[in-house]
Amino acid sequence: MYSLGMIYRDISAQVQGMYNVRIFPFVLSEITGRIIPKIKAWLFRSLWMPCMTCKDHSDMQHRAVYNMTGVEIDDYKMC
Repeated sequence: MYSLGMIYRDISAQVQGMYNVRIFPFVLSEITGRIIPKIKAWLFRSLWMPCMTCKDHSDMQHRAVYNMTGVEIDDYKMC
């Protein structure tokens, strides 16, 4: 909801209407302040794309097959 441009008061009212749980706008501000840097780091992580070649027996040509793997901030590979 935050990424769609809603303000914290609107998000608070929406959550209260949907789940009957009251979340104060300053709590939402603190949550988004902690999460957004992690989301941005995840979006701009490096990608590793190895290529395998395999022979397509229907027309006897070699085809390239790519496997995209994300690399986490601490250099762990994630499929």
